[in-house]
Amino acid sequence: MAIPVRAQLIMALFQKALRVKDSKTSSKKDSQSKPDAVNLISSDTLSFSKFMAVNHYIPSSFIRFFFAVLFLIRLLGWQSTLAAMIATVMSVPVHMSVIKHERAARKKLAMTRDKKTKAITEAMHSLRQIKFSASETQWEERIDSFRLEELRHLRLCFNASNIRSVWSVASPFIIAATSVCTYAYIKGSMSPSTIFPMVELLPHLQGTLGFLPVVFHDYFSARSNARRMEDFLRRPEQERILKPSPSGCVSFWKASVAWPSYEIRSEANEVKKDTSSHEFALRDIDLEFPVGELSVIHGKTGSGKSLLLAAIIGEVDLLAGHIEAPSIADGQPVAFVSQTPWLLNATIKENILFGSTLDEERYKEVLKACALYPDLAALPDGDETQVGLRGVKLSGGQRARVAFGRALYSSAQTMVLDDIFSALDAHVSREIFNALTGKLAKGRTRILATHRLSLCLSEARYMVHVENNTIVYAGISDLNAPQLELAQPGVDIELVTPVNEKPDKDSGGRKRAKARTARADLKVYSSYFTAAGGLGFTLIYVLGLVTKQLLSALTTWALGRINTSRPKDTSDPLKETSWGSASQSNDLQRYLYLYLLGSLVTLGLEILYNLHVSSGSLRASNVLFREMTLRVFRMPLLWLDTTPIGEILRRFTVDVRNVDDHVLSTMSDFADTFMKLIIVVCVGYGFPWSQLPCVP
Repeated sequence: MAIPVRAQLIMALFQKALRVKDSKTSSKKDSQSKPDAVNLISSDTLSFSKFMAVNHYIPSSFIRFFFAVLFLIRLLGWQSTLAAMIATVMSVPVHMSVIKHERAARKKLAMTRDKKTKAITEAMHSLRQIKFSASETQWEERIDSFRLEELRHLRLCFNASNIRSVWSVASPFIIAATSVCTYAYIKGSMSPSTIFPMVELLPHLQGTLGFLPVVFHDYFSARSNARRMEDFLRRPEQERILKPSPSGCVSFWKASVAWPSYEIRSEANEVKKDTSSHEFALRDIDLEFPVGELSVIHGKTGSGKSLLLAAIIGEVDLLAGHIEAPSIADGQPVAFVSQTPWLLNATIKENILFGSTLDEERYKEVLKACALYPDLAALPDGDETQVGLRGVKLSGGQRARVAFGRALYSSAQTMVLDDIFSALDAHVSREIFNALTGKLAKGRTRILATHRLSLCLSEARYMVHVENNTIVYAGISDLNAPQLELAQPGVDIELVTPVNEKPDKDSGGRKRAKARTARADLKVYSSYFTAAGGLGFTLIYVLGLVTKQLLSALTTWALGRINTSRPKDTSDPLKETSWGSASQSNDLQRYLYLYLLGSLVTLGLEILYNLHVSSGSLRASNVLFREMTLRVFRMPLLWLDTTPIGEILRRFTVDVRNVDDHVLSTMSDFADTFMKLIIVVCVGYGFPWSQLPCVP
């Protein structure tokens, strides 16, 4: 069940991430408490699916426990079994307390990991600016502060896990010791026919009681993960606010709009919250953009032009009134070019086609209209050049023209353009404006927000002036209109960027060696154990493994040696008699005390060994994370241009979590099982020798 359940959860989380409302007004406290989608997809789904893989152990463990109790009654009698049951019942509250404590520690750890992930995500998206400003050290210290907080909670989780691990070892021993001591006290002897079935039976009882806390811990962790994912999946989605417009007309009727917010809930023609209390909103909008013509929206920076364009594509909160506009939901696609162009991690050609079929003639006309031919000639593979995270980095003007080319090539009859001239110089801006008014865009509804009114007024058929949170002018374009004082050429704002500026070339970036020299596994382990504490840590680690298994074998051997010798009665060798001699009683007490002592020493060693392993794991996690952070912040720009941010974030989230939680514990489990196998083979091979003194 684990794999399909995780696949369904990941798909649901991805779909929700695409549809969730992009709130601009969530408080800092709320943003810190809400789980990050990256952590949910990479970590929470994995933890939840882990429980789905082991949840069948809960009913099977109870069945095994039932049969173990039934066999104990037949083997030891009801008194010894009752003592074992009383010990089991008394251990249940301790089980629950241990699990509850570890669950609380894990919950706090998840919150600190969310904070760290957000800080790392912010740093990775701003890595170029960090390098240009030479602020790597400050960001390393900031991330390290979140990391230290995470390690502090991770240490608490390790302590809680160690307590659970020790208790899972102690509780079966307590139950077994209670059962053995009660039987020895009542019967006064233990025959081989009782000892050897008990030696075989007790591991089933111990394994059941020892494994149940682990399964219940996974259950409570899965509940916590489920709540986090449910909180994310219950976040409000962007509601559909646009009414169908069969004619393709874009119109506003007494509309009030604001940036999306979790606090605001509204319906058409109804205000549920006073708009004046909102941080920013455009109110009382009455507009009707002409179909098939060019409309221009202008205003000061921060006046709300982008908010008005977002309202046209339905990405806002509608506080009052209603909006009619084409939408893809009604089968009327809309082409949108944002102020910060978004490109696929693909070739330039694929970015322009955007899934549409190739029309060679139309495609060439788009390249010419967007003045892309000089740029393609300078790129290594022309329009087949890879751009995005793994390809060549384009300049701002090149990205804007590729995004505009995508809109031109599309079949959308409505084009919404947000300041596409801001990254272009005067010459290229004129060519792009000619494309916007040429045959490729003729007959389409074009709504453009820009500061370059002197460039657009000659062809614009509708003008909108945004100011003071409302529309102060909307009508037919007129150079002599008093409301268009900002339309004079003298106030044109130009951010000149050379169009033929060549992007940073990565001569070896595209053809970098794909095969890296793989380090041997032994070297990987050596590096990890060096970070964990070096030779001293490793020696104690290996010695602890061997000692644990030797003590476990000693405890089992002592349990099997309790009264295994029979009375020297040659008259009837098959007769089983109770202990009557002092030597036999001494043997019983000696091996019984040895069994109890071995159990206590094993328990104490388990505590010390777990503390040693957890301290080494934390030390290795801290050293490796700092080294990775140091290297990433000081990598060359060439590496940043060709390495996906998602891949970097995966190293800082999923891989770091695996190193924190699973690397040393997994190696310990493997080494522990391997040492157990070796000792079982050695003891089994040496067992006939132990019988030699009995041979006459």
